[in-house]
Amino acid sequence: MAVTYDASPAISGTGHDHVIWLPGLSFAENNFDFNGGVFTENYGTGTATLSGTAVKGGNGFIINALFSGYVPNSDPDSIADAPNTPKDEGFAADAGNWWYYTATSGTLGGIGGFNNRYFSFVRKGPAFQAGYGASGKNANFGSSGWLDVF
Repeated sequence: MAVTYDASPAISGTGHDHVIWLPGLSFAENNFDFNGGVFTENYGTGTATLSGTAVKGGNGFIINALFSGYVPNSDPDSIADAPNTPKDEGFAADAGNWWYYTATSGTLGGIGGFNNRYFSFVRKGPAFQAGYGASGKNANFGSSGWLDVF
């Protein structure tokens, strides 16, 4: 069984409204927001995918990500394998209902002014987390994680 969620723009109310932040890149624009996309969880395989376009000012990236190593919050022994989780920015209605993916990988393909720029990424730091408040932006359904981009 698969469940699909729309990937929508981030709304934090704190001024940190972005879906992806790429501070290590030497671009004038390093905060990007979704302009269409989907997050799909595949319950039978313990994986999820994220695909969509993140833009700012007509420039941005086509994102394709794979998350694997599903860990339900109800399995405290497995959560120990997901270091530094949960990462709660204070918006969690109930972090006890979040779930995690211990592996993350994917690609970014440039569009607009970033055309012909391609990057890969993998998980960095805490496991990717999902659930209500998990984005760190607001208490709505969301997700978050850190990436090594190369």
